[in-house]
Amino acid sequence: MPGGDADAEPGGDDPQLNVEVGDGGIFNPLIEHRLQRVLRRHVTWLDFLTRAAASHERWQPRGAGREQQRAQALERWYRHRS
Repeated sequence: MPGGDADAEPGGDDPQLNVEVGDGGIFNPLIEHRLQRVLRRHVTWLDFLTRAAASHERWQPRGAGREQQRAQALERWYRHRS
């Protein structure tokens, strides 16, 4: 089963995805009010992500600045992981 086979080899091409469904949660089509509650609680976050993605050319660095920030990010990430 793609993406969810528990017996898949580590390092394979399929990403490991976990979905927490609890007692049915938002995946239960009979409980519409739960879906609405979840969406209400996340509307600010979803709005931020949508606006950030739509305006990436205004805030995403380009050229040498992009490479410099990438190098700094990788150095900082791996420095704290060792």
